[in-house]
Order: sequence, then structure tokens, then C-alpha cells
Amino acid sequence: MKSTTFVILTFLLSLSYVNAFYTLDESSTIWRRSSSIHAHSAKLFLDRNKVDTALVELKKALHDQPGNRQISTKLAELYFKQKKYREALDLLLPFQTVSTKKNNIYYFIGLINDRIKKYKTAYIYYKKAFKLDPTLLKARLRIAQLFIKKGLYYDAATHLKNILEINPDYKPAKLEFELTLRLIKENKTSVFRRGNLVITFEDYNLIRDIEEWYPYLQEKIYYMQNTFNVKNQVVWIKIVKKIRSKGNPPALYRNIDKKIYITEDSLRRKYTSLFAHELTYLFAHKMNVNKAPTWLLEGIALYFSKPNILKNMSIRKLRGDWDTLDDAFHKDKRYLNFHQIDKALKIKLFHSFLIVKYLITRYGFENLEKFVKLFAEKKIKTKDAIWQVYHVSYRKLKLDFDVFMISNHYFKT
Repeated sequence: MKSTTFVILTFLLSLSYVNAFYTLDESSTIWRRSSSIHAHSAKLFLDRNKVDTALVELKKALHDQPGNRQISTKLAELYFKQKKYREALDLLLPFQTVSTKKNNIYYFIGLINDRIKKYKTAYIYYKKAFKLDPTLLKARLRIAQLFIKKGLYYDAATHLKNILEINPDYKPAKLEFELTLRLIKENKTSVFRRGNLVITFEDYNLIRDIEEWYPYLQEKIYYMQNTFNVKNQVVWIKIVKKIRSKGNPPALYRNIDKKIYITEDSLRRKYTSLFAHELTYLFAHKMNVNKAPTWLLEGIALYFSKPNILKNMSIRKLRGDWDTLDDAFHKDKRYLNFHQIDKALKIKLFHSFLIVKYLITRYGFENLEKFVKLFAEKKIKTKDAIWQVYHVSYRKLKLDFDVFMISNHYFKT
């Protein structure tokens, strides 16, 4: 009996030189002499394709050696194959910080989150896996596949193209790239997404213009977020051939779908100030500005966009009640065709801009926000709103504004 036991033990110990089964670590030491008898038994059962029994033995092995990374990762692999993703994840998470190129636990955790449809978490771990091992192209491939699942075909194509630049013969990336290009061509709307900016467009040839324009758009978004103290605001832009409106403006913000529409022509001209103009409306609507005077909203939009028409404007006199400025601004925003409007309308635009500039320069943006919000709370006259916020009469404020305008703009024109 003793002789038989000795022979079995000798056979089990000889298995320590067999190649490791664990696919994430080619040099795994799970079957070393120092491993428990249960670990070696598990190896025997796996060779005979008795997975359930091997699973039981690995559990016993882990009980004997708690915290053993090799046994934990092997057991997690078996759970993964049996679609017991939660059990696999619980075993792997404690060891993620000791990931290595040979045992890239980051990738395995990403794969599990991918299977349980936690795509955002999967994306984070795939990125960590690729950063740890830049030769692990399948991690980059998985990222591309996540974008395809979300319908972000252009982003997927970009990742796949980068993979093929590293290894042109990587067949999985080749197949995915061909599929992605076909999806882009067959899909009526392509999607460009970076952070909190989403741009949809029909003509894929516009992608180069979008990529070139993107840094300027994102800069404006960050600036407006800080100014209006609005964080993580998703900005949707739709590129269209023509905006369906009576005035056919080159850009338009529609609060109904909370989206900025920009014509293809405006995109090609990289008209950043026009985008900033409509972006201001998007952020201003966070203050419930629907009932505020049009000249006030337009002045705010012009203050943050500063289009070229404001440069070298010639001003000689500004008279009349501020509220009469509203008559110049049509609801269809035909005045956004800055290159086509007449001089009289340009002067009114400039007038609105100067009023807002004065209010912000003299009293600060926070008071301007309070001023705008008063109109949303109740029906109120401009002069009464001025008194409540700025504690000065309408007449006195206009006189002060005239001094500001003459001092800063009259003699410079």
C-alpha cells in the first residue's frame, strides 16, 4: 500500500514540468512542487476533461493556500468558461495591481466586464491591459469592438487602423476593419465622439474637417462649462446640408431636441464663433431663459462668441429704449447670416453686445445670471429687473453705459 502511494505521489510531482494550462500566463507556476496535492489533482482532471471535478479540487487548493495568485486565476478561468462571471471577477479583482505582461489580469477583468455588458468598465481595463503590454493587440481590438457595439463606427475604424499600422497581418483586425468600413458606408449617419462632444453627419468625407475643427470646439465647450458652472454637459451637434428654417441660418440651436445644427458649409469654413454663439444658447437655457428679452440673450451669445462683425464697427450714436432692440431679432435667426445682414442690423447686434459687456464688466457675470433668471420667474419689466438686481435706476444705468460705450468704443472706431 505504501509502495502504491509513493508511486502516485512521484507521478503527481512529475507533472510540475508540464506546460501550464492557464492561458493568461505561459509560465504559470500553479503546478509547482510547492503547490498542494489538490492543485496537482486538478491538473490530472483537466487533462481528462473533467472540469467540474477539477473545479472542486482547485477550490480545495485555494482553501489550503488562500491568496495564491496562480490558483485564483486558474479557478477564475474555469468560472469564466462556465459563464460564472461574478465568481471569476471576485477572484481576480484583488490581484489586478500585480498584473504583468505574462499574466495580464487587466485584460481578463476587461473581458469579464465585456461579457456582463459593463462596457465602460471593460473599456477602462482593456486600456490598462494595452498600456501594460503594447503587444497585446487583442486588447485594442476589444476596444474597437466596444465602439462597434455602441454604433460609433468611426472611432472603431480609427482604433482598427492603428492596430493594422502596428501589425498589417493581424487577421482579426483586418476582418473587423472591413466590417466597420461597410457599416460606415451603409449607415446613413456617421458618429464622431470625443468625451462629451457628439457629432453626427451623413457625408463620411466630412470627417477630416471635423477632426481639424474638434480641438477648437472642445476648447469652447470647456470654457463655457466653467463660465456657466455646468459640468459634464453633453453637446450634440448635427451636420446638415441645409437648416430647415425660413431664414436658412448657417447654425441653429433647437431646445426641443437640445442639439446644435450646423451646415456643411459652416463646418468647412471652421466658423468657430458661430458654433460658440449657438453653444451659448445651449448653456443659457440651463437658466430657463425663454422669457428673457431677445436683445439680452443675443448680447450674451455675442459676448461669448465675438464674431468678426464686432471688429472695427463704426458707432456714432445709440439711442432709444433697450427693449426696442427685440424687434431686430427674428425667431428664425436669419440675422445669423452675418455676412449678408445690413449695417443697421449689425449696429443693433453690436448695441446688444455692448450692453452685456458693460453689465459683466461693471457688475460681474453672477449678477447677469440673476438678471436673466428674474424674467423666468415672473413677468417683469426691464427697468424693474434692473432695480432689483443692480439697485440703480434704468435711466442712471443707461447714462453710465453711454459713458462706458463712448470711453471704450466711440473714439476707437
